[in-house]
Amino acid sequence: MEHNDLALVVHIPKTFSENIQKGEASSSIDFTINEAGATVVSSTMNSVVTEINNQLSTQFSQQTAQGVLMNFNVPEKQAAELAEKIEKSYVGNVVTINEIPDGMNHNMLPMFLTMAGYVGAMIGAMQLVGAFRASRGKASKTRLFAYVQMAALLIAVVSSIIAVGVAYLIDKPSGDLFFGIVGQQILNYMVCFNFTAILIFLFGEGGMILNLPILLMQTIANGATITRDMMHAPYEWMSHISPMYYSVQAYFANLFGSISPSPYIWSMAAVGAAAMLINMAIVAFLHKPMPVQVSETEVEKKAAEITA
Repeated sequence: MEHNDLALVVHIPKTFSENIQKGEASSSIDFTINEAGATVVSSTMNSVVTEINNQLSTQFSQQTAQGVLMNFNVPEKQAAELAEKIEKSYVGNVVTINEIPDGMNHNMLPMFLTMAGYVGAMIGAMQLVGAFRASRGKASKTRLFAYVQMAALLIAVVSSIIAVGVAYLIDKPSGDLFFGIVGQQILNYMVCFNFTAILIFLFGEGGMILNLPILLMQTIANGATITRDMMHAPYEWMSHISPMYYSVQAYFANLFGSISPSPYIWSMAAVGAAAMLINMAIVAFLHKPMPVQVSETEVEKKAAEITA
């Protein structure tokens, strides 16, 4: 359960049936729910446990009542004991691990932070790759590509600090997680930037249109609302290469879980590294080299050197 492989564990004691038959004071079933996962799963598990407890409580109370009705004209003290026995004939013991505070702002925080970074990175990719194309001829492709990455990193740092600051004002997570969350958000931005920049490097502004359906697919494939096992095949395939999926799962583990987010962080970094390599290959092989323009100042300087 701590690794989010299971959402609900039901423990029925070995003596449960025996206790019921003997009419013990109370019999219980233990339910353990893991909330640090997809919203649909955790809410469904809570509903299932509540319904099971209600039905069992009603059933056992009826069975106990039948036994009581067979003992009419009992003394008052004994009647009180029997009434208490009916009330406590079944008790459901519910334990919640990795508990998430009430409110959608808490439950959906991993998705909101991830999506904010993704959308910002997608817009940033359109602007910076557009500047890359407009600046061709003013510097080499290698230098321009490095400028694009450095500008994206600067935006990632500033925007991540602001985004996490807003999250702390609203949700107030643990203070010792601040720098870890900021670091993940910076990584999330850079990975999403290079992921979305692939189509923009290939198709220019038209790549932004192609990025939109990919973004919409990832709102389902990121695992915030449903688990990977519940997804249809296209969404499941997308989740394996989606930076949003790994970011959301890392946030769940970091904010509410009891396991390390490192496996998800490394997976997200691997997606980002692969995306950056693809972008480098596109720039190197598909973007034709252009002669670097020499400024008038440099021309005058060289002319002065020749004259001298």
